[in-house]
Amino acid sequence: MVEWSNLARVVYKRTYSRNDHGTPENWSDTVERTIAGNIRGLTNGIHFTDHEVERLRYFMLNRKAGPAGRGWWFSGAPAHAALGGAALCNCWFVTAHDWTNFVIAQDLLMLGGGVGMSVEHRFVSKLPKVKKGVTITHRATKDASFIVPDSREGWCELTSRVLEAFFVTGKGFTYSTVCIRGAGEPIVGFGGKAGGPMPLVLFIEKVCALLLNREGRSLRPLDAADLICAIGEMVVSGNVRRSAILTMGDPWDKDYLRAKRWDLGPIPTQRSSANFSVVADDVDDLHPLFWKTYEYGEPFGIVNRTNIQRFGRVGELKKDAAEGVNPCAEAQLENLEPCNLQEIALPNLTGQDEFEEAARLMHRWGKRVTMEKYHHRATDDIVKKNR
Repeated sequence: MVEWSNLARVVYKRTYSRNDHGTPENWSDTVERTIAGNIRGLTNGIHFTDHEVERLRYFMLNRKAGPAGRGWWFSGAPAHAALGGAALCNCWFVTAHDWTNFVIAQDLLMLGGGVGMSVEHRFVSKLPKVKKGVTITHRATKDASFIVPDSREGWCELTSRVLEAFFVTGKGFTYSTVCIRGAGEPIVGFGGKAGGPMPLVLFIEKVCALLLNREGRSLRPLDAADLICAIGEMVVSGNVRRSAILTMGDPWDKDYLRAKRWDLGPIPTQRSSANFSVVADDVDDLHPLFWKTYEYGEPFGIVNRTNIQRFGRVGELKKDAAEGVNPCAEAQLENLEPCNLQEIALPNLTGQDEFEEAARLMHRWGKRVTMEKYHHRATDDIVKKNR
């Protein structure tokens, strides 16, 4: 087996060694937990075999192949059986045509996944106009309209109620965070430590300010980008390790193209949470401001949707209906579809035979991940359709 570097040891202990039973895992513990999670509830002899499990153990113990980071962290964890497949997947793609997608995106980010979101005008224009006169007030009391539960679901429910007030009902409310545990307290089940209530309170203040600035009018694509970025900023502050986001805008949208221009003044802090990109099939479609991002700001990327749909399923009869990508852009996805990643460490393999075996094992690993139940119905449907 290839020796562990000091960096590898630190990353493993920091990120993937769980402490669910009072003692931090060692590497063999993590491997056994992860394999047990991948085959849980499945039938020996049909969905896996004892020989396959033994070969998985060999490849994973020797760091030749294995799941991606979410799998190492969550597969076989105490909350796995209750939550299902969502926390096993690394990243997702959603469109901004429905305000509930922002709530789902928050849920997925809080589970440790990354989110790519299209904020193109054709999607954002489908959102309702922002209602006027909505007031959301935080109270440190027990008699507020909504007492936020101390859970991921509770934080998402508050976001849902805020967006529903601004987009649907036009009725404000008060909320309280008295039940949310303090900063540094352990999070049972999913793991990690709490960030306390302040990240949530500051996030709601930022969202309300953003929406009040557009009351009586429709959101612009840049507003939608700021909303998903503010969610990501809150998630990281709330003590999830990362919050990977990519936004996809229009190549002619001047406001969007100026979003990360350092020469134009201060940039809102939440925009540091995302990579900004545009959807363009031809460089001739790019506005001149696109190239200014390379001169005076953070460079934007280009997503070629035509090529995604043309070449995403090379060799298959089925047309690819993908509309976007995950934050790393290696997976082409439909709305609310996750990427399902496994890894093969080529330098650790002895030759072609091991490579082919690792590829087969990891392909089957990923197929078993698609057999999980996904707690968002639309995601469960799309995973089952495309697997």
